[in-house]
Amino acid sequence: MGNYYLGINCGRHDAAAALIKDGVLLCAVEQERFSRNKRAVGEAPIDAVLFCLQFAGITLDEVSAVGLGWDYPRMRALYDEPRDGRDAVETLFPADRFPDQAIPPVLPIDHHIAHAASAYYASGFEDAAVLVVDGGGETASTTLARAQGNRIDVLEQIKLPFSLGGYYAAATRYTGMKARHAGKFMGLAAYGRADQEMPLRVSDELRLELDGCLPESGSFADLGAFRDLLESHFERHHFPYRRGDGVDLYPYVGFAASVQHSLEQALLHLVRQLRRLTDATNLVIAGGVGLNCTANGVIADSGIFEHLFIQPASHDAGVAIGAAFEAAKCKGEALVSSRMDDAYLGPSYSDEQIHAAIVQRGLSYTRCSEEELIHQTADFLQQGKLIGWFQGRAEFGPRALGARSIIGNPMDRETLVRLNRLKRREMWRPFAPSVIEEAFDAFFESAHPSPFMIVAAKVLRDKQKEVPAVVHVDGSARPQAVRRSVNPRYWGVIDEFGRRTGIPIVVNTSFNLDHEPIVLRPEEALANYETTELDALVIGSYVLSKQEGFHIPYKESPPAARSTPLDKRLITVHRYIRSHFQQSLSLQQLSDLIACNPIYLSNTYSKVFRVSPMKHIQNLRMEKAKELLVADERNIREIAQSLGYFSASHFSELFKKYYQMTPSQYRISQAMQKLGAADNNESM
Repeated sequence: MGNYYLGINCGRHDAAAALIKDGVLLCAVEQERFSRNKRAVGEAPIDAVLFCLQFAGITLDEVSAVGLGWDYPRMRALYDEPRDGRDAVETLFPADRFPDQAIPPVLPIDHHIAHAASAYYASGFEDAAVLVVDGGGETASTTLARAQGNRIDVLEQIKLPFSLGGYYAAATRYTGMKARHAGKFMGLAAYGRADQEMPLRVSDELRLELDGCLPESGSFADLGAFRDLLESHFERHHFPYRRGDGVDLYPYVGFAASVQHSLEQALLHLVRQLRRLTDATNLVIAGGVGLNCTANGVIADSGIFEHLFIQPASHDAGVAIGAAFEAAKCKGEALVSSRMDDAYLGPSYSDEQIHAAIVQRGLSYTRCSEEELIHQTADFLQQGKLIGWFQGRAEFGPRALGARSIIGNPMDRETLVRLNRLKRREMWRPFAPSVIEEAFDAFFESAHPSPFMIVAAKVLRDKQKEVPAVVHVDGSARPQAVRRSVNPRYWGVIDEFGRRTGIPIVVNTSFNLDHEPIVLRPEEALANYETTELDALVIGSYVLSKQEGFHIPYKESPPAARSTPLDKRLITVHRYIRSHFQQSLSLQQLSDLIACNPIYLSNTYSKVFRVSPMKHIQNLRMEKAKELLVADERNIREIAQSLGYFSASHFSELFKKYYQMTPSQYRISQAMQKLGAADNNESM
């Protein structure tokens, strides 16, 4: 049957559950997705636990042990606190939700060890340096450790109340935003210059230089006083010398940039220290500060460590994963670190369940084949539509990664404006790109392409104007590298869009409104589709569109059209391609010419002419390209544009595939041939 271990987080927020079997992570989900209470403040992860058990087809009786990602008995002993029930069996496993089930032993796990385990055992590294940085655990706010084999050994810790997470939270609150809006604060920092002297100092060690001070008590209870002290310091020493209202944020851009820079320098100091202490080449990171994409990008680009893994659920929900591993280890299980290639660990819903939800709401829909779904979504993207994308198992963690996403065209800045309006977000906030893994280096500069949208990267300067909807004011983005083997349907859409436009990228943001958790069930996706500016919803095998009269007759082409492939309509398309191939053509445009389904057109055209319509266009363009490269003195970019390509790099890549040389090399070879022919004529 196997050995099952359950991990849970039941703290002040981010309640979550995870389940492993024989050392392999099976599933993980956050309580907020079920309760719809953002961050599940004050909740136990009851629904999350029930999902994990249901996913594995077991009951609580079959779980060997439960790891809880906080050592509450230790905290009560240290701080003389009363029992508040967060680790009580009746809180975690109420009898009415777990009737007649034996409760396995609940093992308290040190919070930072749970964070460390969540990153190390998901990294695939046999040996790694470990950095945990957050608001605070039982006594520490920062942990430096070494992980090898089945061990995680703490090397050094920074004790509470000094806390880099607390420092960043206090700075966020100084602007008038809430502490949980650290991500907004990070985005704001890009608009300013780091020209203010901050109280956080880096020399041989980290220290704060404040007007007042608190002793290194190791007490979580002192963290609130620490933040208050910082906010008072900011108000006395930092422009605009008053706490903000969270609305007028522009005066705080220089302050935000300076705080962000000081945090990055502090983290680099810790990373260098870890390299000296461990001499490891691999680094893993967890803890709430691990969600700071910009700082992660700085660490990645520093080259201090050769390999980097950041737990995509670095916030407190992620300790559920680590607690499960640590519970298994406490029970004598031999664990092996295994690479976490994706975060698709939550619930999925069948087409039958999705169809029932659509019918219940009385919405019009079309069911599609895989190919139709990909092509239709690419059509929507080309048309500038905003698309709700609901596919497969839900993501674990705060980032939407192509399972519960809203996607759009990155080539139009208006996409960013519409998305911020749809999600009721501040207009200055950026959105992230999803790019097929194969094209990552053609658009972004990063030593560690992330599949989890958690490491910032610079957008190459010559590409920034091609994808304005995903470029932040400082020229950065937080890209997700999408691997075909991990999410083939999402990869297929991005690849198809790239094949048409030369830009294999989509804008990707979480499928939710600003005050809501990310959607989990079809019902929530359909509700958001109906009540927002979303133009379309692609959910399972179903496509919904608000376009009047929208329909995809995917299996409903007239019999005559299917039985007579070589008819006037196909000849019309064939002639149109030959006369317009230098324009930016899409399969949808060609099908619109003859009022035909795009997939039916492509399949039938391929049978008749032995080549698909889009491949025919490429062939004609490549032949024309050779002619222009020899006869036309324009540069490569201008020639690419004249042939309907959006970028010279995409044109060059295709040309090289066709002729095993770049356009520039071909131009030179032809010039050399002419020169050789002229020399021969002269010698005669």
